[in-house]
Amino acid sequence: MVDEMDRTYKITNKEWLFVVLFAVCIFAAFVLLFTSISDRNGDEMSQEGYDKELISYNEEWTVSDGTVQQEDTSLPFLADVNKDTTISISKKLPESLMGGTYLGFRSDNVFISVYIDSQLIYSSSGLNISDEVTIAGEKWNFVSLSPEHSGKIITVTFYSPYRYYTGLIPCMTLGTLSEVRLYSLSSASGSVYLSIGIIAIGLIMLLLSILNTLTDASLRSYAYLSIYVTLLGLMMVTKAQLPRSYENGYYIEYVIFHIALRLSPILYCLYCYVRIEKKYRNLLGTLILFDVCSFLACSLLHYVGVYDFTESLWLAVFLFTIPLLLNFYFDVMNRRSASLRYKVVTAIGVCVYFGGLFSEIVLRASFWMSGSMTMLIACILVFAVSQSIGLIFLTYELASEQIKIAKELEEKRVKLMMSQMQPHFIYNALSIIRGMTLEDPEKAYEMIYHFSNYLKHNIASLKDNDLIPFSKELEHINAYTAIECERFKDQLSVVYDIRTVNFLIPPLTVEPFVENAIKHGIRKRAQKGAVTIRTEMKENYYLISIIDDGVGFDPSVLQEKYGESGIGIENASYRLRELMGAHVNIKSMPGCGCTVSIIVPKVLSEGDLG
Repeated sequence: MVDEMDRTYKITNKEWLFVVLFAVCIFAAFVLLFTSISDRNGDEMSQEGYDKELISYNEEWTVSDGTVQQEDTSLPFLADVNKDTTISISKKLPESLMGGTYLGFRSDNVFISVYIDSQLIYSSSGLNISDEVTIAGEKWNFVSLSPEHSGKIITVTFYSPYRYYTGLIPCMTLGTLSEVRLYSLSSASGSVYLSIGIIAIGLIMLLLSILNTLTDASLRSYAYLSIYVTLLGLMMVTKAQLPRSYENGYYIEYVIFHIALRLSPILYCLYCYVRIEKKYRNLLGTLILFDVCSFLACSLLHYVGVYDFTESLWLAVFLFTIPLLLNFYFDVMNRRSASLRYKVVTAIGVCVYFGGLFSEIVLRASFWMSGSMTMLIACILVFAVSQSIGLIFLTYELASEQIKIAKELEEKRVKLMMSQMQPHFIYNALSIIRGMTLEDPEKAYEMIYHFSNYLKHNIASLKDNDLIPFSKELEHINAYTAIECERFKDQLSVVYDIRTVNFLIPPLTVEPFVENAIKHGIRKRAQKGAVTIRTEMKENYYLISIIDDGVGFDPSVLQEKYGESGIGIENASYRLRELMGAHVNIKSMPGCGCTVSIIVPKVLSEGDLG
């Protein structure tokens, strides 16, 4: 019974602190990444332009892997090679090279050597993890050429130590250093702007999720999704192929990409963990623990030079995929409450992701060591956008539902109050008081006190939309039962077993159950009966019990059989459920009395009781 109620995980203040600190770290990483970009506003680069067609140097290359030679090849070119195979491309340089000419190209997870007629003029040793450890990362190469190289054969060799290197030969540019750098920057500008937009979307989603916290706890999960989207934007900007102003900038870019890639599934698992039903959380918790352990292990192996991030890229992509499959199962296949629009958007996003994964693996052949992952990252972004659209749909639906519920709550509150202000009860109470004024004035004074309290609480409920301390509801119950006990002295007794009152409930939500127990349970007995009102504090909730030994009834025909009393109970149950997630359980059968259990969650019922 409690498990059915506890379907939504509540994010604590400590977890919100973690979310905010994580977002700050992402922003700091983003700033650090851009501080490593070459100075785009330097005097030389700002004054000189370039002609894209003039500096393009991609035609009539000869490609060789040591055994097969292919002439007149255009770049980019995808060579079919294995691990530890050296690919070389060669071409005759123009007859008249000017001073300050550079050959520019980007290398992905390869070591580069450049020769002029067998003379080594440039060598890229990769990225330095430490003084002893070097890896073949991703970087821009700018090879200086002089007039004496005019008309000679230039040869560029590509060597990758990775098992699944795809053999991708990049595009080449030839021009002044400023022209080559400007060309590389402008060609990457679209990706940079898009990634900045994605990061902005992620931060907006984070703000939106914080605001939605005020209306629905289930939307707090989007705090994790927003950080996930921000990480994707960070990954994309590292893949924008921007030149760096210093060598360590490439390594910073490399580390940020791989850390973001490995943290993303952890964030997405947390997003799923908050949203799914409690019975599935052990599975997600195990997956989160495995993700964290793999992240720490891969980081350690990388920094000691045993197994770098690139070699373990296949594991990162695998762990990236698993939570997406789980999300598809939870949100599309198993979530009955989600709207059709949300399911369709989520399903499209997941299908696009797996389409990108298929294209990378099958069409590009062992993508994970190529380092590019262009198609896959694009599809991941589409998936993230689909989740963002889903958030918009969910937020809109929630807002509409909240408006509808607010109207229904107001209507039911008024109906409940009116149902409690029964003319015959007021007439009977006044008749009892009138009879007591001559026979027992002190008792009459006490009854007037109880009756005024009863009226006060009923009238106050018209104005009071907030939760009230249970002690106030108890005053109302005591006023009602005192009058009923005086009316039916020989038929009714009320027992109070109150062990706690330090929690909040909506007004007029317990008294209707007590009234029903007296009116339709005890008064229909031939002998005297008792009603017991008990409160208890459990680990995660408060339990209110109304127990009677009356004639009992069939709960399925409550409203049909008991009219206004049945309506009052249904309205009270509805308000308890919608205002604070409480659960009402009625157990009864003819001849066996009735037990009403009201389970009030601690998270929403513990407020300012001072």
